[in-house]
Amino acid sequence: MRVRDALLLDYPNEYFDAIVDNFCAFNNLLGIVSSMYEEMHTIIKPDGKLLTAVFGKRTDGFGTGKKLEEDTYSNLKCGTLKGRTKIHFLMLTVCQNCWMSVDLEMLK
Repeated sequence: MRVRDALLLDYPNEYFDAIVDNFCAFNNLLGIVSSMYEEMHTIIKPDGKLLTAVFGKRTDGFGTGKKLEEDTYSNLKCGTLKGRTKIHFLMLTVCQNCWMSVDLEMLK
């Protein structure tokens, strides 16, 4: 296992059968999140699977702290994410739009 920058993954195209995003995407602004999914799309095989874990608007602390952009806050005032530097709360529709823009499909 190697730690990499999710925007600069140095793997061949269609290399992985599966990718696990364990709460990586939520620490970024939405434009970067979209770019991360684009990068993941290039290295995952056509029938590959992506497991992504993010926080939604029902997470304790949403809407507190300094607003950086729509649904993105820093220095949350409460909850388990209290004091974190940057949290983007992703709604399912936003995730679906990111995934569809790079041809990823949501499993039901």
